[in-house]
Amino acid sequence: MIRKIAAGGVLVLLFTCVLIYIAEPAIIPINWDASPDLGQLMGPEPSKTGVLPAGPASPDRKANYDTYDIKTVPILMYHQVCTPPSSGDTNLFLDPRLFAGQLDYLKKNGYTTITMQDLYDAWNDGKPLPAKPVILTFDDGYEEMYTNVLPEFTKRDMTGTFFIITSFLDQPGSLSTAQVKEMHDKGMEIGCHTYYHSSLPSANLEKELKKSREVLEKAVGGEVRFLCYPFGEYDDTVIKKAREYGYYMAVTTKSGKATSDQGFFELKRVRINCGDGAGRLQGILP
Repeated sequence: MIRKIAAGGVLVLLFTCVLIYIAEPAIIPINWDASPDLGQLMGPEPSKTGVLPAGPASPDRKANYDTYDIKTVPILMYHQVCTPPSSGDTNLFLDPRLFAGQLDYLKKNGYTTITMQDLYDAWNDGKPLPAKPVILTFDDGYEEMYTNVLPEFTKRDMTGTFFIITSFLDQPGSLSTAQVKEMHDKGMEIGCHTYYHSSLPSANLEKELKKSREVLEKAVGGEVRFLCYPFGEYDDTVIKKAREYGYYMAVTTKSGKATSDQGFFELKRVRINCGDGAGRLQGILP
């Protein structure tokens, strides 16, 4: 009798072991060579800037934000989008009709306008970008950014980055505080172009970088993270202070496309000049 019980116990034990062996692979299928699975187990590591990498793109992102490892992005540089004067220096002016034609070209040829924040998220945190990204930046903060540029963007569901000289706010010919707020609320990105548009290597950086940022953040009710150097002038001290004052990236006037190896505070741009139409974009965009 005892032998029968013992034999039965052994059979039960063997049967249980077989069930565990069969079921075990389905419990936690860990692929140690796959970094996403390992990351889920271990948690995110700090990025090189001390910011934790973001998670997967949220469901409300555009469907075509699915391209990784884009290392080059054209950043276009505009100034005044209005009818050029009949005499004098017209180089910084672009006729609104030419501007609208450029936007139509971008739309027709599959380009997606992104923000500096999108670029930072991609190059710092590994988030995806659209297959053909382009950033449109506007320096100084002229009133026609609201009257001429914003309506064209809204019409086409596009966006841009506007670098504002804060001492010009509410002055004739410049954006008002209320207009900047409205542009921000409609999806435009607001960046800083300093307080007085001074040459930064010899300027009061607390005023030009810190105070100007605070004024803009109060205007929009949110963070202002991106900087444009006046005249394209900067040095190592300017970059150091820009980091200290909370900026994430800065653009220069150096000619060329922005690449991930230029450094976040020395990004190149492509200048748009008077008379440039869609044909110019065809020649400079990938």
